[in-house]
Amino acid sequence: MAKYSFAEREFIKSLIAAASIKRLTDKEIIEDIQKHFPDRGAVTRNYLTKMRTSIKKQSYQWFNEMRQGKYDYIHTFRERMNEIIDLQKWHQNIINDNKLPISVKQVSAIELHKLNLSLANYLDVLPSIIGSQNNATISTASKELSTNDQQSKQSIIV
Repeated sequence: MAKYSFAEREFIKSLIAAASIKRLTDKEIIEDIQKHFPDRGAVTRNYLTKMRTSIKKQSYQWFNEMRQGKYDYIHTFRERMNEIIDLQKWHQNIINDNKLPISVKQVSAIELHKLNLSLANYLDVLPSIIGSQNNATISTASKELSTNDQQSKQSIIV
């Protein structure tokens, strides 16, 4: 197997992370890497495992840094929630657009459901992040979200 430069390894990590999110198999991930680096030797499963371990270590380090800077973490957490809310609005607009084919709307509805689940998970852990077990509140770009309000809305949805 050929050696890769630091920049190439970082690019491969991003490919592996994106492919893992897409739930591609190891074989498909290896093929994807080979497409980007056809002149290099074959990538092995062992190399994929090492790269995944490296990604996990980097994630752990990032989490520790964010935990040490609590307010930075809360800010990043809030930004991610706002990003999810914006994506929900975008998918809702796609679903409501009468000009788009049904298949596109169906895919968008599936993604909207995934975003709803992600946001619900974020709201579930919100009290532990901001250090309050009572009625924790975080303001977003559109409105204030209260964990008690969200829990009651979630029980209605379920």
